[in-house]
Amino acid sequence: VNGSGDMITDILTATSQSIGTVVYTVTPTANTCTGTSVDFTVTVNPLPTPVLEDGIICVDAAGNTFQSYTFDTGFSDANYDFVWYFNNGTTTTTINGASNSTYEANAVGIYSVQVTNTITGCISPLVSATVTASNPAANVTATASLAFSDNATITVLPAGYLYSLDDG
Repeated sequence: VNGSGDMITDILTATSQSIGTVVYTVTPTANTCTGTSVDFTVTVNPLPTPVLEDGIICVDAAGNTFQSYTFDTGFSDANYDFVWYFNNGTTTTTINGASNSTYEANAVGIYSVQVTNTITGCISPLVSATVTASNPAANVTATASLAFSDNATITVLPAGYLYSLDDG
């Protein structure tokens, strides 16, 4: 029979990646009769909280990608499902076939992921990061001495880059 009483209005939050629980004890009463108390355990499962970091892809002078950037959510493929999205600045679309914890980006734009814990059903908020492009050769100049000179030299001047020649 429906009764009346105090409603439980607590907002329960799991603050880490561990499961939290709380036990509520309900004691039924009718008129002057008190029934047996019943314990109800409420489990609070945390939302997955993926972290994506902005990245850079390397492109050549023609705009072709020769070094991609890999996003990593930090979650395992075994216990989570992933939906990846791409925004090219105009529209956001689901990336077909992208269903793993990592994604290799080959284009400039905003990438987003939503993670679902397959055990608890908890779904993360949408998390985004930006991929930009860099052309390492765009700011490099090189000059060479004559091919058969006594002291042949090549002078390379990279502007705005760190570089290493022969691991030195």
